[in-house]
Amino acid sequence: MRSCCREPTHLEPELASKLDRIQLDPSAKILLLGDSMIARFQDYGTGTGLLSKEHFTNIGIGGTTTGHWIHLLSQDHFRLSQFTGLEHAVVMLGTNNLARLDATAEQISEGVLEVFRVVRSKLKPAVQLWYVPIQIRYDLRDARPTLLDDIRHINERVGQSYPLIGFYADDPQQMESDGLHFTRDTYEALANYIKAQFE
Repeated sequence: MRSCCREPTHLEPELASKLDRIQLDPSAKILLLGDSMIARFQDYGTGTGLLSKEHFTNIGIGGTTTGHWIHLLSQDHFRLSQFTGLEHAVVMLGTNNLARLDATAEQISEGVLEVFRVVRSKLKPAVQLWYVPIQIRYDLRDARPTLLDDIRHINERVGQSYPLIGFYADDPQQMESDGLHFTRDTYEALANYIKAQFE
C-alpha cells in the first residue's frame, strides 16, 4: 500500500487514552468504526430507536487517521472475530487524513481501502461492509485548494469496491460551527438513512 510519509504507525497518548471509553458488545448486529464523525454518532440520534444502542457497537476514536486504524486492527486490538452476531460494519474514515496536506487523494483512498481489507479479513464473510463517504470539510477549504476534487476521488475510489451509504451533508447549516462535525439533526438524518439501507 502506498501511504503518506507522515502516516502514523501507532496511537499517540492523547488518542490511546480514548480507548478506555469504548464499550464493546460482542452480541452487536452493527459495528460502527471510524474517527470522531463516528464517535459522536454515539451521542446523537441513536438512543431513540433510530439505531438502537442495544444492537450496535461504536468504536469511533476522534482524531484518528487510516494509519491509526491499520495499526489498531492489524494488532487485533478490538478482536473483531468476537462479534459473532454481526450483520453490518459501517466505516467512516479518512477525513483526518485530509488535514495532512501532503497526503494525496490516492494515498488517502489506499489507506481507507487497506482498513477495509483488514476489517474484511477479521470478520465473517457474511458481514456486509459499508462506507459512509467523506463529507465536505468547510474548515479546510482555504488550506487545501483541491479539497472537493480530493473528496470526490476518495469517495469514488472506495465506492468502486464497497457499497456507499450515500449520505451527503452539503449544506453548512448541517455542520457544527467547526465546519467539520454534524449537528444533532444531521446525525439523526444519517441514522435514519443507514437504517433504511439495512431494511
